[in-house]
Amino acid sequence: MSLAQKLTFKIVALVAALALIGSVSVWGLMGLSRHFDSAEDEYQQLRAIYEIGHHAAVARTLIFLNTDNGGEVRKHLRNAIVKAEALLAEGQPDALALSSNYQPSVVSIRDWLDKASRHVSHAEYGPETLADINHSLANVADLGGRIRSQIVSNRQEAKSQYRRTVATITTLTLIVVLAAALVGFSQYRSVMRPLRRLEQGVRRVTDGDFARHIPAQGDREFARLARQFNDMADQLDTLYQRMDRQVKTKSRQLVRSQKLASVGFLAAGLAHEINNPLGIIAGYSEAALQRLNNQSRTNNTPLKIESTLRIICEEAFRCKEITAKLLSLSSPPTDERTSVCLSQVAHRVAQMLAGLPRFRTVRVTVETSGLDDAVIYANEGQITQVMVNLITNALEAVDPVAGRVGVRIKRAGTSLSIHVEDNGRGMTEQVLQKSFEPFYTDTSRHSERGIGLGLSVTHAIVEQHGGSIDARSEGPGKGSTFTVELPAVSPSEVLVHA
Repeated sequence: MSLAQKLTFKIVALVAALALIGSVSVWGLMGLSRHFDSAEDEYQQLRAIYEIGHHAAVARTLIFLNTDNGGEVRKHLRNAIVKAEALLAEGQPDALALSSNYQPSVVSIRDWLDKASRHVSHAEYGPETLADINHSLANVADLGGRIRSQIVSNRQEAKSQYRRTVATITTLTLIVVLAAALVGFSQYRSVMRPLRRLEQGVRRVTDGDFARHIPAQGDREFARLARQFNDMADQLDTLYQRMDRQVKTKSRQLVRSQKLASVGFLAAGLAHEINNPLGIIAGYSEAALQRLNNQSRTNNTPLKIESTLRIICEEAFRCKEITAKLLSLSSPPTDERTSVCLSQVAHRVAQMLAGLPRFRTVRVTVETSGLDDAVIYANEGQITQVMVNLITNALEAVDPVAGRVGVRIKRAGTSLSIHVEDNGRGMTEQVLQKSFEPFYTDTSRHSERGIGLGLSVTHAIVEQHGGSIDARSEGPGKGSTFTVELPAVSPSEVLVHA
């Protein structure tokens, strides 16, 4: 028998048992409701009978007093007759459901009271009037006694109904609970045993033991699952052995190819990292030669040459630092970080690049938004490299005459953001998706084809500093924006880092 069939049978049986308990409960409640309604009707009838007797007794008392109260006597007799007629009325909104056994007595009471009322109307206060009233009172007492007896009988029946209902529901509930416990325990065993066997089989497969099979026992579904699991284990064993042979072969090949690739990657990285500093050195060297050869020298020309040569020295030392880092990859790197002011780095890099001859006609602006004292904790050389890469890319993308490059420093929550914007060629969606991939270069943005490591290196540096970088462009011809976010440093942290 399958597990689905067992579950279906057990669920149907449980629902049937619950429905039986509910039916018995409804049956008991309906019986109690009937007894309650009957008792309420009988209490109302008894109250009406007692009110008839009350009015008749008052009328008799007034006649005994032998006073001139004919109007009061008639009033009470009339009220008693009205109450009696109300008991006999059927289909009226306020009519009581009088049992057919009680109707003759109520009719007799009404007739005796009506007869007495006629005597009173003729001013006859003799013994006949008292006798008629006494007959009505006797019937009232008899009827009241019978109704009380019926009320007591209904109460006893209601108690019996209540006891039967409680006993039946309790018995059925205990039977259903006991059966549900037995069924649940049986179902638990029939499910958990195969699951434990499967769990042990999975653990063995995880440990690399594919030879031991799971017994195909239990319900039909678990037996089928065990057979499928055993087939999978056999296939995995075959695949594992084949992959093991392939891995050993590929590992030997990979070791050889990694040795060759590492040499090529190191050479490419070294060439790219020193490319920008060497370009700056060459540009400022050319400017220095032009100034030295200029026949119309001014008095401040030596100062300008000194500033130019200082920049050349700084960039030369940066090339040395980059080369030393690339050549010391075999040893753990030392990440020397200090408090770096982004605004100062941005101004310095923008001024340095804008002074190159090929970029002198491009307008470069730096907007710090009042964040001249905002700092980050970073490697100043690497942050300078990020600025150089981004601004250089922007300068190469714009028109030499109408080009505009803007650098904006903003605060974004607990971070500082660097926005490098240009009005140049822009980028397509394909270029945006691949802009940070290694060795990818957009030939439309450069006059000479590069090796495509600038933005990759920039992305790596930003991530090493716990930041993020993003590129946006509305499309070709609509410019581009590179945004870098780096964690800001609070004044207290500046003192700690200092």
